[in-house]
Amino acid sequence: MNHGVPIKLMNKAMEVFDEFFHLTPEEKEDFPLKSDIKNVCRLYTSTYNYDVEEFHNWRDALRAECTPLEECMEFWPQKPENFKEVIGEFVRSVKNLSSRMLERISEGLGLEPGYLGGELSNDVAFTVNHYPPCPDPSLTIGLQEHTDATVITIIHSGNVPGFQFVKDGQWHSIETPPDTLLVFMGSQIEVISNGMLKGVQHRVASNKEGRYSVVFFVYPTQECIVEPAKAILQANGSPTHYRSFQYKDFFKAYAGPKPKGMQVDDVVQELVINP
Repeated sequence: MNHGVPIKLMNKAMEVFDEFFHLTPEEKEDFPLKSDIKNVCRLYTSTYNYDVEEFHNWRDALRAECTPLEECMEFWPQKPENFKEVIGEFVRSVKNLSSRMLERISEGLGLEPGYLGGELSNDVAFTVNHYPPCPDPSLTIGLQEHTDATVITIIHSGNVPGFQFVKDGQWHSIETPPDTLLVFMGSQIEVISNGMLKGVQHRVASNKEGRYSVVFFVYPTQECIVEPAKAILQANGSPTHYRSFQYKDFFKAYAGPKPKGMQVDDVVQELVINP
């Protein structure tokens, strides 16, 4: 594959993640991982809001912040012993890929190559999803439908089917070779492009085999103001379809508990769509 992330590194990282999820409960207690969203590294089941959510996802997840990388790594798991070394290298390689992708996207939108750099894409985090084998996949789902709160998202999902996205009102499955990385748009790029690009609504199906995926989230700094790019508005002469907002306010509403019956994308729509 031509994404530039070494295949051996990808395979080694997935081995490390598999070893992590097979640690005993006692071994996992050796480091302080909690589901509190403020923690740099946290281990949880379903979502951050497990105790109040209406529907549980069929997954366990390890979430780790990566900015600044060296400081965040201090809070990453101590076991397996090579976790920090291997995953740190993996993060650096994927971060380089994201920078190249964002330059190309900027140019495609008619913006300066570095427009989507800086505060708009400074922060990176990853989540390792473990979807255990499900006896009856028809009764549950690995991860409910949503759009990511990112500029872009990069996924390594191996060769086990499960990732699905919406197109023309229909769900479509993606089957990827083991060495493939999926790159798709999040809700922030939709706002910045004033709707020229759309955040990808997606979900993950459960299956009888079980699977892992590692997801890299590239998103703005907490204090960053996100809004439609003025150059796009001027070039197209179109009205502003999205509100300006500070990213920390967006993410607080995005990741927090939802009113009964409200989904993630409902919250996103209320936050960003200009009435």
